[in-house]
Amino acid sequence: MENATVVSLEDIAKYPGGAGLGMADAPTKVEFAPSNDQITYLASAPGALAQTLFALDIKSGKVKELVASNADEASYSAEEKLRRERLRLLHTGVTDYSWAPTTSLMLIPQGGRSLAIIETPGAAPKPLFDERTQQGDLPAGEAPIIDATLSQDGKVCCFVCDREVYACATNGRGGGPVQLTHGARGTERSNGVANFIAQEEMDRMEGYWISPPASDGSLLLAFEQCDESAIPLFTIPHHVDDSQAQETHRYPFAGAQNPKVRIGVVPIRLTQTATVLQATAVQAVASFLTLSPTSRAPTTPVIWLELGANTSEEIYVARVAWRDAHHLLVQTQDRRQTELRLLLVDARTGQSSVLLVERAATWVNLHRALVPLRDGGFVWASERTGFRHLAVHNADGSLRSALTSGEWVVDHTDKSMVDEARGRLFLLGNQGDARQRHLFVLSLQNGSLFVKNGLKQLTRDAGMHSVSLARDFEHFIDTFSTARTPLEVRICETADGAVLRTIFTSKDPELGRLRPHLEPPTFVSIPSADGAVTLHAALYKPPAETFGPGPYPLVVSVYGGPHVQRVCDSWALTADLRSQHLRLKGYLVLKLDNRGSDRRGHAFEAALHKRMGSIELEDQKAGVEWCIEQGLAVPSRVAIMGWSYGGYMSAMALAKHPKTFHVGIAGAPVTSWDGYDTHYTERYMGLPQENVEGYRESSVMTHVDHIEGKLMLIQGLLDENVHFRHVARLATALIRSRKEYDLLAFPDERHLPRSVPDRVYMEQRVMSFLARNL
Repeated sequence: MENATVVSLEDIAKYPGGAGLGMADAPTKVEFAPSNDQITYLASAPGALAQTLFALDIKSGKVKELVASNADEASYSAEEKLRRERLRLLHTGVTDYSWAPTTSLMLIPQGGRSLAIIETPGAAPKPLFDERTQQGDLPAGEAPIIDATLSQDGKVCCFVCDREVYACATNGRGGGPVQLTHGARGTERSNGVANFIAQEEMDRMEGYWISPPASDGSLLLAFEQCDESAIPLFTIPHHVDDSQAQETHRYPFAGAQNPKVRIGVVPIRLTQTATVLQATAVQAVASFLTLSPTSRAPTTPVIWLELGANTSEEIYVARVAWRDAHHLLVQTQDRRQTELRLLLVDARTGQSSVLLVERAATWVNLHRALVPLRDGGFVWASERTGFRHLAVHNADGSLRSALTSGEWVVDHTDKSMVDEARGRLFLLGNQGDARQRHLFVLSLQNGSLFVKNGLKQLTRDAGMHSVSLARDFEHFIDTFSTARTPLEVRICETADGAVLRTIFTSKDPELGRLRPHLEPPTFVSIPSADGAVTLHAALYKPPAETFGPGPYPLVVSVYGGPHVQRVCDSWALTADLRSQHLRLKGYLVLKLDNRGSDRRGHAFEAALHKRMGSIELEDQKAGVEWCIEQGLAVPSRVAIMGWSYGGYMSAMALAKHPKTFHVGIAGAPVTSWDGYDTHYTERYMGLPQENVEGYRESSVMTHVDHIEGKLMLIQGLLDENVHFRHVARLATALIRSRKEYDLLAFPDERHLPRSVPDRVYMEQRVMSFLARNL
């Protein structure tokens, strides 16, 4: 057992979830400068959270610090902290930056009301405006600036402050920020802010979109207006605060009302100086925003886009993008998410036409692989074949040519990966092995492949690759790892994938200390109980020289929900220090991607449709039985543990399969799906009113009477997503059924414990619970 001390509880807390060791000092947001001769990135010292912005010269390898920041999480406003929760951000300091798409101007948000710009690569940053002398239309007070964005030409910066969108000239001659939207401040509406559902479940953080410049240089702003007034307030008390503080959220529970969302368009006008950017094309008569008493009157009418049932809560605005200076491409979903429409909208009139419609008997997944082309056509991703693949469509939406096909998944492509000048498209996908991700290139014009019988693969090493391409498409940045190789970042050539320069390997001394004790898990393939599919799994085996060949007590580490894949050839799998700690203590650890998991095709994912907590548990049970058959696991000593959906799976496993699972540790579990949000829950379960039996059967409380094992529940009391109410409802059912349980509550934490002392304490309690009961 003393072997486990080399991977301590403090180590697990310092590098939680396999996302740290060998990666803590890794660069993030690594991008080519517009000149293509420099790379910019964010990085922090090993073990530190405060990030700094750096630039690296590709030829010389010299690194220059551009912007440093000492901001810590305590300095952030409540609004900024909640946005960081949506983004799952732990880092502080410089957490973001962006290049103007067609210029060498860089924008650096610095927290609070501070924005800086760098006008040319290598230049010193300077404030975008001085709040003391260039207040402009900004409201008094300390409302933070969020979601700052540059226009394509870099002449304008837009941002949101106190529920409204503002614009500011970047040439230094403006008189301060100008308010573009009106009527939200002081109401239950917001302008330019992505609503909670969009941020949490649609992977859409943006709530406004700046058009490309028209021929006369004018710009338009499309923005989301969200009205949450019909959604009841959900109150979360702050028990630790002496002032008895509380926070309230408009939370849309499954089957209940959604926020009302619509998209408006206004011209961007900076009228405080001679710098005037005016969209003269917007002349149509339209309704004005309803003004609150504290709002300045708008100077131009808003064009509201016609999106079908535009003002109804029965549709979702999933994606918005500009096709050109006057037309938008908008994706909408119906409430049940079985239909996705791609609309072309004229921003000058608000009128729309349908380009194409995707339908499915289960649900239609969202994606970001929509790329407008110069001739009016566009690249589009679809799962009509059962796997996500790409095709080129004509301007009217009709199919021009398929680009990819086969029983594998296209993970990603976007505008930055399409080289129209040379007729090439780059994509990330898992052709050949669903546990890997590689960069490929193919011909854009007709879909023909560069090499016979397959795509041209550019990433050479096995593993999971993420890339960023240079604007001239001559090079790409390859960030990759394998289960045996810690994270590396390289500059490679797009001609053949050759490595030009390695720019990062971890210098974290903790990696050197711990790596000799980390054994990569063994990848195995396990048949499902019904024989329908093969399941991918990873095993962490105890050291045979200490614990023998087995069998061992088994801990199943689980997530199990849609849109997640845990078993892949990635260093994060090996750097999961909790699993390594358990392995060194003599436990066998199993991770298995059950049906419902990501990147295996839609049929594999949709197997849980309208019956969550069923097929996923059958597959996890099959994994346990396979380990027992192999002589690796003791049948009477099986635990299961997970967080969020994994917490749900852990509690449900004890309730539905008590003969297989004897110990459960459930972190932030969704215990009944009628208590979770609309977009996520209804996608997989349908509406509660239409699937009454499915919701009843998928609730942990329905099966509490069958629990026989030991259960620990872990919950942050400030969790604004999976509310403490879930654990409270389950605890009530356990009490009424005379079932014992342990509760570990963190009064000052949200969905995941963020403070290191809290995480150390949690690991201590988890390990002692397993030692006592397994």
